Amino acid sequence: MSEHPPFESGALADKLLAAEVFSELLVAADPDQLGESFAQQVRELTGAHTVMLIANATSAAPHRVLGVCPERRAGLFAGFELDLLCRGGGGRRSYRTEDIPAGSPLGILLRRAQVRSLMRFPLETANELLGWLVLLDLPEWERIYEIATMVGMILPVSALALRSSLAHEQIKEQAREFATQTRDFELQVASRVAELVTENSELAADRVAALRRIEDAVAARRRAERLTAALQREVEERRRVEDELRRFKLDLEVRVAGRTAELEAANRELEAFVYSVSHDLRAPLRAIDGFSYVVAEDAEGRLTDADREHLQRVRAAAQRMGTLIDELLAFSRASRQQPLSEDVDMVELVGAVVDELRRVDPERRVDVVVAPRLHARADPSLLRRILENLIGNAWKFTSHHDEARITVGAVEVGGERAYFVRDDGAGFDAGAARHLFGAFQRYHSPDEFDGDGIGLAIVHRLVGRHGGRVWAESAVEQGATFYFTLGPSPAAS
Repeated sequence: MSEHPPFESGALADKLLAAEVFSELLVAADPDQLGESFAQQVRELTGAHTVMLIANATSAAPHRVLGVCPERRAGLFAGFELDLLCRGGGGRRSYRTEDIPAGSPLGILLRRAQVRSLMRFPLETANELLGWLVLLDLPEWERIYEIATMVGMILPVSALALRSSLAHEQIKEQAREFATQTRDFELQVASRVAELVTENSELAADRVAALRRIEDAVAARRRAERLTAALQREVEERRRVEDELRRFKLDLEVRVAGRTAELEAANRELEAFVYSVSHDLRAPLRAIDGFSYVVAEDAEGRLTDADREHLQRVRAAAQRMGTLIDELLAFSRASRQQPLSEDVDMVELVGAVVDELRRVDPERRVDVVVAPRLHARADPSLLRRILENLIGNAWKFTSHHDEARITVGAVEVGGERAYFVRDDGAGFDAGAARHLFGAFQRYHSPDEFDGDGIGLAIVHRLVGRHGGRVWAESAVEQGATFYFTLGPSPAAS
């Protein structure tokens, strides 16, 4: 590192002349082209490998390169490295990299960039530092004083040219900012004009809308007056209707009370009739059955086969009549009994019904399958009678098969829980299903299967007492499935 002593005139006339010409060229140069041509001309004048023109850092911007020759060396130093390159040591300096300590920041920087030597000249006017002229890799270190003298001759005019270029650049930047501000202002003016036009249009539209609202208000007031008058007439009519309804309600209550009394009397008469049927009719039937049996026993030797058959048919008819009376009584009681609401274990209930059937008919081979954990909310006694009739029918209509299967379970139908009893017995035509739930309705003849046709009518009546419904699906010799629901909760009708 060395300071440059004053240079005295000698054999450098040609170089000095070139420096004077270069100075004249700088004064006449275009400020926009200074950075591009300056570095190239200095390189030709000094013979340095690389020449950099660097603008000094300001409060608004860091050091920045204005021109580099050759251009491929433009990215040699980063921004913070330019700061180290320009500010380290201050003033005009010249360095040989080999003389700088290897651990110093400048030494590290120059060795990384593979720079052997460096000369740095400040460009300043009126004590204002504008930038730096940096020469890298000088051809002959012994000629640094000659080079320093030549560069020193062009420094003042170079500083002026740099100042002119920076001022021109600042003016262009201000012009760009002014143009940007002008465009923004024009856009703001145009936007404001559009807003004013829109506001004027909105004001006009508001005025028209206000006039329409006034007209609508006037029309609404007239309609309100008409509606008020109509409402007054409707209120008067409503009062009249309410008076009539009160009179009708009083009359209806009187009629209901009378009808209730009539129904109670009819129920009492029906109970009396049921009592008469259960007692008065049973006695003659027992007499017919009993005396027929006595005649058959006492006149055993004198009766022909035809006589005995006639007496047997008389007894069978009397017994069937007794059974029909019992079923009618059960059907009548099903219409009057009020159902309870309890949780019923249907698995246990079905087991009890099936056990009774097996006890009466132990020879039958019937496989009964019940869905596990099957429960229902119903009246236990009424639900047992429902199952007795449905399972009893399944047991009866599978009797012509050597082996049979009966299934009891539950499915979801239309959002409600439906219980079912399914068999693989004789079945019936699906078209006849809707007629099966009437009293004394039969699909099969008595010769095929015994029965009185009252069981499904009782099932229909008991399911209805629970607020449910019952239906059947079947095909001839394909078995039958009877479904029934118990409603959301048992309800009395």
